[in-house]
Amino acid sequence: MANRTYSHNKPKQRGAAMLESALTLSAVIIMIVGVLDVGQFLFLHQALTERVRGVARTSAIANYDTPSIQNLVVYGTATPDNAQLPGFFGLRTSNISVVFSGVNTNATRLNVTISGLNYPVISPLMAGNFTNLPIIVTVPLETP
Repeated sequence: MANRTYSHNKPKQRGAAMLESALTLSAVIIMIVGVLDVGQFLFLHQALTERVRGVARTSAIANYDTPSIQNLVVYGTATPDNAQLPGFFGLRTSNISVVFSGVNTNATRLNVTISGLNYPVISPLMAGNFTNLPIIVTVPLETP
């Protein structure tokens, strides 16, 4: 009689393991893609921050002008061959703001800001293009 109760429940559970596996696999894949997107955000932010920080330090010592600083951030050189193409991670010189504050004082500073950079997100839950938060680097200028 025990066999009858087991055989009676078997048809109701047909395909349950496949359904559970499909739901679990889809949840795991969504989490992995989300982790990759967060990693992309962190990598992009850190790479841009280091790029701007290095250019700002170099510019503070070498006394570069605004277009040279913008080109250094975007293309890695003060005089690019083709300034019409997008540069580092799709940056353009219009994404870079350069401000010299406190000119002709002891507190002269160089402020370099990256803003308005769009980057794609592949995660299905938040797919689309996002704009970065402004990255602002301020360094004191060397006085001659």
